[in-house]
Amino acid sequence: MTSPGIVRRTQRVVGIALFFLLIVLFLPLQAIIFVQFTELERRTVISNVERAINTIDDERQQLLQLTRDNASWDDAYAFAQGRNDGFVEQIFNQTSFETNRLNLLIILDTAGKMRAYKTYQFDATRVTANDAEVLRRINASGLLSQIGPDHGATEIIQLPGLPLLLSAHPILTNNFVGPSMGTMIMGRTLDATRIAEFGTQLRLDVQIHRLDLPDLPEEISSTVGKITTTGAPVVTPLTVDSVAGYGLIISASGAPTLLIQVNSSREIVQIGRTTALYTLMTFVIAGLIAMFTLAKLLNQLVLERLGLLIQNVKLIGIDKDLRHRVAIDGHDEFSLLANTINETMRALEQTEHERREAEEQREQMWKDVIASRRNFLATVSHELRTPLTPIRGYADLMLHGIGGAITPEQEQFLQMIQQNSRRMEAMVNDLLVMGQLDAGRVDLHIEQLAVAPAVTSVLAMLEQQITQQQVAVSVEIPPDLPTVRADAHRLDQILANLITNAIKYTRSGGRVQIRASSVNASQVEVAVHDTGIGMSDTEMERLFTPFYRADSVLSAQISGTGLGLSIARSLVELHGGTINVQSTPDVGSVFRFTLPSAAASDATVLVDQANTAAL
Repeated sequence: MTSPGIVRRTQRVVGIALFFLLIVLFLPLQAIIFVQFTELERRTVISNVERAINTIDDERQQLLQLTRDNASWDDAYAFAQGRNDGFVEQIFNQTSFETNRLNLLIILDTAGKMRAYKTYQFDATRVTANDAEVLRRINASGLLSQIGPDHGATEIIQLPGLPLLLSAHPILTNNFVGPSMGTMIMGRTLDATRIAEFGTQLRLDVQIHRLDLPDLPEEISSTVGKITTTGAPVVTPLTVDSVAGYGLIISASGAPTLLIQVNSSREIVQIGRTTALYTLMTFVIAGLIAMFTLAKLLNQLVLERLGLLIQNVKLIGIDKDLRHRVAIDGHDEFSLLANTINETMRALEQTEHERREAEEQREQMWKDVIASRRNFLATVSHELRTPLTPIRGYADLMLHGIGGAITPEQEQFLQMIQQNSRRMEAMVNDLLVMGQLDAGRVDLHIEQLAVAPAVTSVLAMLEQQITQQQVAVSVEIPPDLPTVRADAHRLDQILANLITNAIKYTRSGGRVQIRASSVNASQVEVAVHDTGIGMSDTEMERLFTPFYRADSVLSAQISGTGLGLSIARSLVELHGGTINVQSTPDVGSVFRFTLPSAAASDATVLVDQANTAAL
């Protein structure tokens, strides 16, 4: 099985990827849908405005046709000539006005004199201007100048009450033969009732705004400006659910005279929003289906196989058995990885087998080396001690004059022989101790000892070396220092090796200080300070290694085997203590070692190889 964390992270990554994919796909699609439906709404509203304008134009053409039919008539022709005086009353009665939806009739003779003027209050709408004012406004509109000998014209004028739709035509005979005997003018008011009829006819909410008023609202003025600038109707959303389209009705002179407003519901945009919402829901559902399908496939094709691979590898780690193999079938990357792991395991198994064989060989070689070194040290120590004893003895006898008088020069030579024999004896002793330690058995005869007498004894033994090196040695040991439990001979060896090392590596005029103190109730610490050449960190790491000597110039000038500090460490650890060093180049060094106090050890301890410090 795969880790739940991997499954969750994988599902999270798939979900986030699909979410952003849906966003990337849906947002442009929604924008396209919204733009398209908005454009469709705009075109629909413009079409409605144009239909309303065309309806008013049709009204103007119908009025013009009505005027033409009545003006091209012999009876009207005779009336204009001063005959047939009952023509207007007979023909243009109340029924005729109502049937033709007329509100105004004017007949002018060729001189422009009014021959007839008749109005009708249609739906209680009153024309508030008198005949002179109406005629003045007709003349001012330029309607009469637009008609010809055989054709008429239409115009819209603004009366104080309502806009008035006018049509004028020359008065001719039945056969449209002239000359014209005057002009017939018919008018219809564009009142609220007529506008409502237009709306009912068009199934639209149609409104008319006059443009001759001195205090036009700002939105009306700006809308007229936009239409005049673009030459096309303007569409403006009113609310979330309604939109208005505006268009201009132009007079015969080319000036805007009315602003027509058509209000519509925003059903198209609502359909667009609904379409976008359904599209989003479709995308979300498709995305969820794709996510779960992809996650399922990913789990079957990748995660389960990955989990099986992890389980096999984990089993190898738990058992730590290189003979295990990963079992993954198939021919995909996972099976290839499993084969690679198996090949690696086979290679590691072979390498581990070879390593064990090599380790066994090295262990046997090391045992052989230890045995050879043990035999070598025992043999060399014995062979060197055998001639060394008589050499020292004869040198002592000759210095005491037993063999006869000697010259000063011979005395100097004998002293050098004696001094070097002592040095060789010390080396032989070191080799003997190393041999004992290497053999794995050292007898410690533990007893209760005071540190101060042991230090004094060692300093007395090293007095000649201290004098020759010209080093000042001081001892600071409190009189109430607890006694330690140690082997007296081995304690002397430890102190001798540390103090000798401090004296040798301290230049003439330097100081060596020996201090002792109680660390706690169970340990006593002895410290040897010197103002010698000091050591680097690298040298201190290898300092207690057998046969190691520092690489400084002064070290090269000082004789030694490099065994003293190694022996001191081994002996301290055999007593159950610790030893360490602190050193600074050209400043000096401090060697500290601890021993158990009198209440911490047994009487005699036999230490075998298992408790011996490794060399």
